[in-house]
Amino acid sequence: MARKVSCIVLAAGAGKRFGGRKLLAELDGVSLIERTLDKVPTELLTQTAVVSGDEAILSLARKRGFLAVENHLPEEGISRSIRLGMEALEPCDALLFMVGDQPLLRRYRVAELLEASEKRPERIIALSQNGRKGNPAVFPAALFPELLALEGDRGGSAVMQKHPSLLQLIEVPREELLDVDTQESLQALQQHRQRLGNMLQPQLTIRFYTGDKALGPGIIRILKLVSELGTLRAAADAMAMSYSNAWTKVKNCERALGIRLMDRTVGGKSGGGTTLTEDALRLIEFYEEYAKALNDEAERLLLEFSGRFFPEEK
Repeated sequence: MARKVSCIVLAAGAGKRFGGRKLLAELDGVSLIERTLDKVPTELLTQTAVVSGDEAILSLARKRGFLAVENHLPEEGISRSIRLGMEALEPCDALLFMVGDQPLLRRYRVAELLEASEKRPERIIALSQNGRKGNPAVFPAALFPELLALEGDRGGSAVMQKHPSLLQLIEVPREELLDVDTQESLQALQQHRQRLGNMLQPQLTIRFYTGDKALGPGIIRILKLVSELGTLRAAADAMAMSYSNAWTKVKNCERALGIRLMDRTVGGKSGGGTTLTEDALRLIEFYEEYAKALNDEAERLLLEFSGRFFPEEK
């Protein structure tokens, strides 16, 4: 039986030091909570619960298909959020805990954490910097009773302290564990982000071949525009491409992959149109998830290799 791992995103803090509603503050135009939800590796998880007392945050959670768990008494401490989140989830073998105010955390890093937990399912696995443990962290089911018994503002760290022999740390760069407590810390993160923006940024273009090219970003763009605009002709026009060229690309892709991508209807009140098949929708999802995973890995390798070949000041 496959191991079941679920996630609890702790997002109920009042943010008093920040001045209130901290997780809705923006970094580069994206709120802190949205940045956190982007980092949840849903493909590796059974369920994800987002615990908050802010309806705007709960609404964001629902839109992503996550469980929205209300906690309108955050003053009772983080233990209440942990308990509410655990009670809302179905039974599982391990729990990943994330917090909402680490905007520079990378998604692939969370996936690495889950992969380490898969290899050592009896361990508590947490990210760290210079040996100092932080979030996210994964706890095995054997420790769930202790998590549920926490009181006040005591969180997972209290359980880690009781079981040092079970704790396994994964070292990550300092910036990934930086959190936001004040307006000043958010400004500092913004400045750090601007410095990172001056670094080389890898961007991979993914193409698949079966002899000739079968699938790439152009086909995916055509299919998404067909879904949005309703016809292949409108999609071709939006891409400044001839209809015959778009039609040939789609047919070549269908032939190479052995699947049908579009269904065409004729007549009727709407005058007919084109819809994507279930295979086409799955193909778009596969391509975009795969491309994102490869680009995340390219970013990780850039940091690793640049640190190996160039001094930090370069």
